[in-house]
Amino acid sequence: MTELMKTLYNYTLDYRFSAYLNTEAYRYTGLLLPKYLERLRRELPDDLRQTLDKYCDTESERRNLELEAMFQSAFATAAELR
Repeated sequence: MTELMKTLYNYTLDYRFSAYLNTEAYRYTGLLLPKYLERLRRELPDDLRQTLDKYCDTESERRNLELEAMFQSAFATAAELR
């Protein structure tokens, strides 16, 4: 991404993004996920708990990359519509 795109992306994440996540479905999943994750952590043996933590970290990184790709595609689409 260019510096301008990075600035817009960070601004969007900091000030705009959360407003679009203010839905009942998103809040519901936000309640369920921590419960499921905590249950898994409690019930898994230590070695598998570490694997789960690595999985969660990798999934989080992947989600961030997907958000960046979505932003870039929206930015490109907006530029084409001008």
